[in-house]
Amino acid sequence: SQFPVDKNHLAVKKIADPSVELGIKGEDLKQSVAMAKAIGGQAAQYLASDLFIKANDASIRGDYQIAASVLRYVMELTPKDNFIKRKLSIELIRVGELKEAESILETVFSESHNKDDSIGLILAGVYAALDKGEKARLIYEKIIKESSDFQEACVFLARNLANEKKYKEGQGILDKCIKKDATEPVYTFYKGKLYLDKGVS
Repeated sequence: SQFPVDKNHLAVKKIADPSVELGIKGEDLKQSVAMAKAIGGQAAQYLASDLFIKANDASIRGDYQIAASVLRYVMELTPKDNFIKRKLSIELIRVGELKEAESILETVFSESHNKDDSIGLILAGVYAALDKGEKARLIYEKIIKESSDFQEACVFLARNLANEKKYKEGQGILDKCIKKDATEPVYTFYKGKLYLDKGVS
């Protein structure tokens, strides 16, 4: 399952200083990262691995601000690692830093020639939360058309259309997905939900 983005549940907070969590001075952490970058090789890899573990621990504890802050340093040390970029983007989404997440995800998605559906789903969710519905729709429609794993894209697109009061279009999307996979009950469920939502709107 991909990470959903619901703008109604985003808590926009200032990103915390990771040096406090790590028990070192902020300038010392910046200098360590700068030195490891200058040396490169194993020095950069070792520090990146150490910081990633700390970021992951912070995320598990629910301290997403610290996780995002530390992962920024990890991305500095491993600028070509798309896994780190994806992880950072998710933490940024969790603390409401959608514009920064959008920029990172757009780069990663573009580098995959728009073929990484897992990134595409997260990016589309960010677009939807930023009221960029048309951009989100293009990604969802592409996944529905080209991917064998299109369930989430179908449901997310139908929900977004319903939020825009475009119930008929949302039902049409679900009908299209039912034709592609008649054995999946979630489409019929959401289609019924759209009928109910339309009735009380």
